[in-house]
Amino acid sequence: MTDWRARAVALSRRAPDWTGRFTRLADLTHPEWLAIPLFWFALIVPAIFLRGYHYEEGTIVALARGAIEDGQWLAPHQYGFRFIERPVLMSWLLAVLGLIFGEIRPWIARILPTLSLLGGGFLVFYLTRQRASAAAALFGALCFLICPALLQKLVTAEPDVMLSVLLFSTFVVWWDGQKTGRVSAPRWLAVAAIFAAAGLTKGPQPMAYFTLGVGSFLLLRRQWHDVPAFIFVNALAGGVVLAWYLAVYRSGDFAIWENHSRIDLSETRLSYYYGIFLFIRQFALEALPSLIVVVALVVDRIRKHSLMSDAMVLALLCYASATTLALAVWPEGNVRYAMPAMLALATLAGLGYDHLRVAAPHILNAAVGLAFVLAAYALVVGWIVMPLLPASFQQSAVIADKMMAQMRAEPAPLYGIFESFNNNIAAYLPPPVRLRSMADIAKLTEPAWLYISPEEAEQVRKLRPDLSIEQRLVVHFGTDADFYRAQAK
Repeated sequence: MTDWRARAVALSRRAPDWTGRFTRLADLTHPEWLAIPLFWFALIVPAIFLRGYHYEEGTIVALARGAIEDGQWLAPHQYGFRFIERPVLMSWLLAVLGLIFGEIRPWIARILPTLSLLGGGFLVFYLTRQRASAAAALFGALCFLICPALLQKLVTAEPDVMLSVLLFSTFVVWWDGQKTGRVSAPRWLAVAAIFAAAGLTKGPQPMAYFTLGVGSFLLLRRQWHDVPAFIFVNALAGGVVLAWYLAVYRSGDFAIWENHSRIDLSETRLSYYYGIFLFIRQFALEALPSLIVVVALVVDRIRKHSLMSDAMVLALLCYASATTLALAVWPEGNVRYAMPAMLALATLAGLGYDHLRVAAPHILNAAVGLAFVLAAYALVVGWIVMPLLPASFQQSAVIADKMMAQMRAEPAPLYGIFESFNNNIAAYLPPPVRLRSMADIAKLTEPAWLYISPEEAEQVRKLRPDLSIEQRLVVHFGTDADFYRAQAK
C-alpha cells in the first residue's frame, strides 16, 4: 500500500462510523421505502411555502399565465411576448393546475417539480433494490435527494428535475425489459410515450441522455437485435417533438432555436478549454457524494475486468456519462443540463454501497459522512434559517407586495420591456401585465405602470415629453428595472 493510501486509511479509521450509523437508521423504517417520503417531506416543507420566486420560476409561471389569460397554449407567450425557444410541458401542466385551483401560487407552481423529486427518489430505490440491500437502496435515494445539483432546486418551479425524472423513467422501463433478455413491443411503446413527454418538457437536446446512453450500451454489448426498435422509439418520440416545432414555426424562428442550442457561437480556443475545465470541476462537486462511490466501484470493476460483463452497472454508466461528456465539450455547456445524470449516478452509488462496505469501507464511510453533512445542511436551511429569516428568501414577494399596494391605489395596466423585466416579481402581479417594445410604450394614451430601467424611462421621456414618468419605487432586483407611473402631465 502506498504511503498516501495508508495515511488515508489511517485517517478514515479515526472518523466516526457513518456507514454503521446510516445502516442503523435505515433499519428503523418498515417498510424501508417509507424513509424516502419522510425525508422528502422534511426537505421541501416549510421551504415550499416560505421561498419566494427565484431563478427561472417566474418564466415558468409567466408561460402558464400566457395559456390561462391569453389562450396561448400551443405557442408559449410570456406576458404577450412570443416565447418559442422550446416546448414547455411543465408550464402547460401548471396552467391546468392554475385553472383547477383558480390561481397560481408559489406552492402550486412547485407541485410538479417536488413530486418529481419524490418520484426520482423512488426510481433510484426501486432500481437499486433489484441488486442490493435496503440500506444500499436508501443510500442511493439519499444521494439523489441531497446532491448539490438538487439541493439548490428542491423547491424550485423549473423543469430540470421533472425532465430528469422523465428521462430516467425511460431508462428504468427499458431496463426492466432488458434485464430479462428481451424488451417487448408494448414496453418499447411505453418508453416512446415517456420519452416524447421528456422531449416536450425542454426540447430535443436533453433527450440525448436516453439516446446516447442506451445507444452506446447496445453498441458495446453488440445487441444488434434491439437496434431497429431503439431507432423506431427515437424516431417516434422525436417526431412528436418535431411536430410541435413545425406547428409553431414562423419565419426567423430557426435563428432563435440555433442560438438556444448554442450552435452558432464564437469563442477563443482558450475560453473554450477553460469552459470545459469549469464544467468538469462543477459537475464533480454537484455529483457528490455519489461520485465518490461510483469512481471506486468503476475502478474496482475495471481492475477485475468485470465492467463489460456487469450489464446493469455498464448501462447506468453509459446513461450517466455519454451525454455528460458531450455537454462538457459543447460550447458554453451548462452543468445544470447534466442533471439527468444524477439519478444514474445515485443508483450506481447505491449499487456500490454493499460492495464497498467490504472492498473499501473507508471510501464508503467518507461518502456516507458527506451525505450526512449535506442532509443536515438542507434541513437546517429549511427548518431553521428560512423560518427565522424569511425576508432574506422572499425578496421577490416583498417587492411585488409594494408594487401591488400602489397598483391597487391607482389601477392601470403594467408594461415592461423584455431586456429589463424580472419575471420573478411579475409572477405575483395581477393582470394585465404586458411586455412591449419601446416604440409601443411610447404610444401610450392611458395612464400605466412601467417596470423598466432608468435608461429606458429616460428614453420614454424623450419620446413623449407630454407624459409624466414618475419613479415610484426603486427595485433593482435581478435587473436594473424600477417601478414608474406614466400619465399625462
